[in-house]
Amino acid sequence: RKHIRLFFLLIMTGFYFLWDHWEIWIYTLGAAVAQADIILTEAKHEKEQVLPGSLEGKNLAPLQVTNPEKSRNPSLPSTTQHLGRRLWLQFAVPSLRVLAFLLAFYFLSYPIDGSRDYAPGYMTLNLIIPNWMSRKDKFYPNIGTIILLFFLVRSDPQTSFWRRFLTSRIPQYLGSISFGFYLVHGPIMHLGGYMVPHWIWWGWLGLEGGGETSDMQWIVGILLGWAVTLLL
Repeated sequence: RKHIRLFFLLIMTGFYFLWDHWEIWIYTLGAAVAQADIILTEAKHEKEQVLPGSLEGKNLAPLQVTNPEKSRNPSLPSTTQHLGRRLWLQFAVPSLRVLAFLLAFYFLSYPIDGSRDYAPGYMTLNLIIPNWMSRKDKFYPNIGTIILLFFLVRSDPQTSFWRRFLTSRIPQYLGSISFGFYLVHGPIMHLGGYMVPHWIWWGWLGLEGGGETSDMQWIVGILLGWAVTLLL
């Protein structure tokens, strides 16, 4: 059933992608990552539980070694394989994870006008974006989000600082209320949130009439306006 759910989520992702709804296929991909994590985690736990106990209570005859080279040094192949696996886990896997994170951040850094204006490195990537997409600037950030999410979810909770931090109390609380913020931010912003910084610039800083703001005035208006909007 879990594999069927994952398959269904991927089908939905493809459907909404072809339907040009970037704001939906990012959600279905996120759900697919969560489902894949469940499958991989349960498979790991089953392997850990089955392997140690699978030989209990069984009388196994000793293996017959027919290769004279192995009989002289039977521990050599297993030692070599174990060493190779340790080196792979110690160096290759972390390096691949770093490359995956860098790729995710690169995709997430895609400029808003990158599909139209010159942006070094992204011009070749623009050739892959389908012409029919109305929001081409969302294509690579969506993919970067999923890569980042997958590798964060699959990181080792014992060694990953970001895994421990993001599963601590404050990030978990912010995560629990973030969807509520997402649902109400549109009405709040349109009811008055966009005007609050202007009211601060006009009423408090006396800039009404189209006067240009300095950097500090602009920052004060934005930060105070954001604080008021967040409170609402």
